[in-house]
Order: sequence, then C-alpha cells, then structure tokens
Amino acid sequence: MNPSIILYLITCVFSISLGQLLFKLAANFSNTHSPQGVTLMSYVSNPYLWSALIIYGSATLFWMWLLRFIPLNQAYPFMALAFVIVPLLSSLFLGEKVDARYLVGVALIMSGLIVINYQ
Repeated sequence: MNPSIILYLITCVFSISLGQLLFKLAANFSNTHSPQGVTLMSYVSNPYLWSALIIYGSATLFWMWLLRFIPLNQAYPFMALAFVIVPLLSSLFLGEKVDARYLVGVALIMSGLIVINYQ
C-alpha cells in the first residue's frame, strides 16, 4: 500500500477519534450547562457538539474520497485504530484510566493491521 494512502487513512481515523472525544465533551457539557436538564436547545447551543459534527462529517467525506483509491477490504481494517486512539485521547483529555489489558489489546490490534497489510 502506498505510504501516502496509509497516512491519509491514519488521518481519517484520527479525525473520527477526535470526533468521538468531542461527542463525549458535548455530553458532559449538556449535563453541566442545562439547569432544566438536557433539552433539544441544550444540544443546539452546544459548541462541542457542533465541533464534533463538523469534524466527523468532514472525516466521513474524506473517507469516501479515500475509498476511490483503495479497496474497502484494505482500508477498513485501519478503522480498528480508533480502538487505540479514542481511549488514549480520553485518558489524556478526560482523565479516564487505561490499564494493562488495554495495552495488550492495542498490541493485538497493531499486530492484526501488520498481518493484514503485509506484502
């Protein structure tokens, strides 16, 4: 696989992962900034939600563009990297804990990607 395509795939997955982090921040924001409880208006006025939707939507369009150049069965396994990136981002920015089992899982995911893409 072309190294630039791999870089594009990783960029796309990172964008999807960032969108997930922003969705979590949006949920937290709605809980803490809505005295009447979570309402439709609390979502409409949520800056994290809008940021998440823009990033996630852009990443989806980028994904569709990428699929013009690479078969889905080669591109899709890279989405497994989201299982690596999202917990790392949640640990860094939300203080969520990552344990040894997570690290073993990361090693397995990375091994799988190497096996799938080895030529």
